[in-house]
Parts: sequence; structure tokens; C-alpha cells
Amino acid sequence: MPGNIRDGIPKSPNTAAEWNIYIDPAAAQQVFSSGVPIRLMPLDVTSKIIFTKDQVNKLKGSSNPGGKEIADILGWELNSFSPQGVAAWDLATAIDLTHPGIAANALMHVDVVTQQGNKEGQTVGSDQSPKNITECSSASTDKFRAALLDEF
Repeated sequence: MPGNIRDGIPKSPNTAAEWNIYIDPAAAQQVFSSGVPIRLMPLDVTSKIIFTKDQVNKLKGSSNPGGKEIADILGWELNSFSPQGVAAWDLATAIDLTHPGIAANALMHVDVVTQQGNKEGQTVGSDQSPKNITECSSASTDKFRAALLDEF
């Protein structure tokens, strides 16, 4: 899927990179080829995990300060960007890490485009070896929402 650079830099010609990789693609490539265990939650999965006003209101009603804080952030995003629902990319990643087995995983090889240009920072997956990441390959929006709501 397209990257999310234009969310922060609307006139960027780069439509391929994810923001965190785009910031320093050479460092990202070094990490991907380092051999350390990596779990990747890609945009094409996190962008499907949408939080609506109803879910935000449930979090607001929580007695847990963490739930209220998350609700405030998601509420601001709903009001600022998309009243129909927002993808909470980093929140979805945190839920994935704290709830093993909530998402489907696949081993794969990923490289990062480091050459300057419109695709700088793009992650490119392949079947080649060595497999250097565990990728969250699909996720149930309902399971992610439930995991979050059950925590608070």
C-alpha cells in the first residue's frame, strides 16, 4: 500500500515510504540486516484497524487513566482528521506486542530502499533468505479493539 509520508508532508513526491523508515532509511536497512529479532507491523495491516467515535467513547468511560489518555488522543484525531474513524498505527503495534497471537504472522525477508528518490525508505518484502523479520500479515480489527477495551 502507499506510504504515509504525505500525512505529514502533503507535497512530498514520496508515496512509498512509511514515516518511521523514511526518517533514516540507511539506519533502518542496517537494523533489518543486523540479525536481531524484528517484528514488523506494516501500514497495510495497521491502516485497517480503525477506531470510531463509539470505541473512543467506551475508552473515555474507563476508570483507567491510560484508557482516558488514549481516548483523548484518538478523539483529537477523529476531530482533526477523519470523523468516520482513525487508524491508530502505533497503538495497534503496541497491542500486537502485548497480546501475542492476536494477529497472523509470516516470516519474510525485507530490505529498505536507501537510494534517494520517490521510493526512498520503502520497505520491500521478498521470499529470499535469510528471513529477517516476523511480519504481522493480517489482523482482526475486532480483536484489536476488544484487546484495547478489555485492558481498561
